[in-house]
Amino acid sequence: MPTKKKRKPAKKNPKPIGPNTKWIGIGQICERYSVSPMTVYRAVNAGEFPPPEKIFGQNRWKLSDVVKAKGG
Repeated sequence: MPTKKKRKPAKKNPKPIGPNTKWIGIGQICERYSVSPMTVYRAVNAGEFPPPEKIFGQNRWKLSDVVKAKGG
């Protein structure tokens, strides 16, 4: 009889998420700033853009962090 794999415990989000926090995806960032997804991820790796948070398995950025990083 095969043994069942143990599930890893869920990671707790280290940053508090307020009720009015607006999250945007890669498509919205690309559309807003007229760049490709690769350009966004290059900027993240270079430290020029905030890293995404995983929300339900998808990369999302806090809108306020994006606006702050891009200067408006």
